[in-house]
Amino acid sequence: AFCRISSTRLFKLNSRYICKFSLLGMHEINPWFVHTSYLHIPKNPTLALLVIKIVSASNIFAELCKHRKIDFVPSRIGAYWNKNEEIDLVAIDESHKRMFAAECKYYKDDKPVDVNVYAKLTEKCQVDDFKGYDLTYGIFSKSGFTKHLRDIVKENKKLILINECSVVK
Repeated sequence: AFCRISSTRLFKLNSRYICKFSLLGMHEINPWFVHTSYLHIPKNPTLALLVIKIVSASNIFAELCKHRKIDFVPSRIGAYWNKNEEIDLVAIDESHKRMFAAECKYYKDDKPVDVNVYAKLTEKCQVDDFKGYDLTYGIFSKSGFTKHLRDIVKENKKLILINECSVVK
């Protein structure tokens, strides 16, 4: 794998658990680029799984870009939050002023992701921090997508659906 989590380390700091991880090779221009992040792992198991899900989605997205399944060269990948909004995955291509914003929906009951997730994501992206970027939306799922959402993606080139590790056409 070109972009991978090269190392992880779990440690305790001030009674909080922290996960340190490094991603190698974020893009072809600088294949030895190392991105190191520290994540606070919540004591709540549901929230801990959410953190792991976001790290996994970042890795999947970088792999899809590397193998040209998604036309994007990320210079930065991470999560976005402010006091009002939280977006699971945001990637920036600084050289082309492009941004990829995505939500990760991994439902326990295997229900497919519906249009409401896309609608909510587009609302969340109406923040000043995203102005000036050509924005593409993405949704990650392990349980697939409704027919309605799959029909929308056929007409909308600014929406990418990712099921497991594959782009849905």
